[in-house]
Amino acid sequence: MRVRISFIRGVISVAMAYLLHVTAVFSFFIYESCAKMPEDGGGAEASLRVTLREDVNGTKASSLFGLDTNSFILKVYSQNGEKVYDGKYGNRPERFTVSGGAYNVGIISEEFSKPLFNEYVIGAKSDMVIKGGEDACVDLLCSQMNCGVKITCSSEFMNHFQGRGIFLNNSTFEPVVNFGCSSSFYGNSGLFYSSSQTGFGCFSPGVLNFYIRRGSAMIGEENKPLSGDSLLFSRQVDAGQMLTFQFDWSAGGTKSSFRIDVDTVREWISEVYNPGCIVPDDAVTIDEAKSMVGQSGIKVFGYIIGGDVTEKTFRTSPPFSVVSNLLLAPSMSERNRNNCFAVELPSSSNARENLNLVSHPELIGKAVVLTGRVVEKYMGYTGLKGVKEYSILF
Repeated sequence: MRVRISFIRGVISVAMAYLLHVTAVFSFFIYESCAKMPEDGGGAEASLRVTLREDVNGTKASSLFGLDTNSFILKVYSQNGEKVYDGKYGNRPERFTVSGGAYNVGIISEEFSKPLFNEYVIGAKSDMVIKGGEDACVDLLCSQMNCGVKITCSSEFMNHFQGRGIFLNNSTFEPVVNFGCSSSFYGNSGLFYSSSQTGFGCFSPGVLNFYIRRGSAMIGEENKPLSGDSLLFSRQVDAGQMLTFQFDWSAGGTKSSFRIDVDTVREWISEVYNPGCIVPDDAVTIDEAKSMVGQSGIKVFGYIIGGDVTEKTFRTSPPFSVVSNLLLAPSMSERNRNNCFAVELPSSSNARENLNLVSHPELIGKAVVLTGRVVEKYMGYTGLKGVKEYSILF
């Protein structure tokens, strides 16, 4: 008796956060057999033949990447972890002699153990049960198994955040073929996108976290998270999806536009994302607030860039020693005192408890909205006093 297993590829549109829709690639199996598949493998000797069918709607997946399928890694393992075969597809025997039972079969173009730029992995995997005495065949159909993300930043975004880029990592890592895997997990490492990076970063499918990179990493440490990185948003990204994100900046502007294009092998998703969209419509800039001296209940948007403020000095990095004030700037990179607001954190207030830089030095670089009274002179300059309400945006 022969059993043939075929992969069928499809797409499901699912609702995403931030009013987005993305498409998930999935595979399922059709079993064709003269008899019902057994509930157990039986244990008697059987044979298994593995073939590779590359075409997806007439397109060879491997041809998109210039890969030789004979060099692909074929993995055949029993479900209790015993190796049947783990080597090049081109060197496999015509048939594997196996005992009846449950097996995992997978093929990948290469091991994928950490995110890399322009490193696409294609392959397929299947779980199957073989009955003792039967001649089984699994027909693997290849598709892209990791996902790709390309990031571009507008001049407005780069001017606002002054030369810093975007850092991405997976919330968790799962190998694209998760049995017989010799690769170690890459943990918290990810990829840093500088303004000059034009390639697609390739990641394991799953939840991707997008951070603003606020500081400079040591040489060789760029692709690891920094304490000053601030989370912008997270996205569920599925195998075969290729995302292009354009980061823009306009305070209170439009958050996003979104487009999906699907070809026979991959899905191409484009989005424009503006982190300034989460700034409240009724918040004002520091420059606008300067014309509101004497008014109370004014919401001022800016970035915490320092503390220990006096009429002549301020600190931009820890350790800090003063809990009663901080310095608010129109951008992360601003250091001209004339363009900034000294902000009073009133005694016994939640604002002092939660925003003082002595206890919370990690707030340096954070975007905030602070509500208070605009005064003509505080620490020698126009400033904000009596802050009791605040929001940390990103």
